Amino acid sequence: MLCKYYGCTDPDAANFDPDANFNDGTCIYQGCTDSNADNYDPQANEDNGSCEYSGCTDPDADNFDEQANVDDDSCLYTGCYDESADNFDLFANTGDQEVLCEYYGCMDAFADNYDAGANAGDQEVLCIYYGCTDEAADNYDAG
Repeated sequence: MLCKYYGCTDPDAANFDPDANFNDGTCIYQGCTDSNADNYDPQANEDNGSCEYSGCTDPDADNFDEQANVDDDSCLYTGCYDESADNFDLFANTGDQEVLCEYYGCMDAFADNYDAGANAGDQEVLCIYYGCTDEAADNYDAG
């Protein structure tokens, strides 16, 4: 009669027993057992801590993913990314630029230094009006 040696007979298993000649169903396949992970291994029956979850791993980003452990370059930072804006943000990569970006300048079309692209700033300080400001003068300019 043939001797039976119980154990794991699959050489791909973590606990392969080269002396076993009868598979007793105890083979251990290590890998990621979380079906939500990017590298889920349906054959694995023992989690080895290798599960990977792609997403934004920067806690300062708008879309930080607390579960992510592999950065996939999807991080979003709301802000003005127009280098010519006065509030340019080097890290910004999303957001309504017409609302977020500020361009300081005079917005009064009657001012001598009117800037059609301006949308922010203290107008009393920024706007310049040339002309005579002496009310007693014949060429007084109230503007």
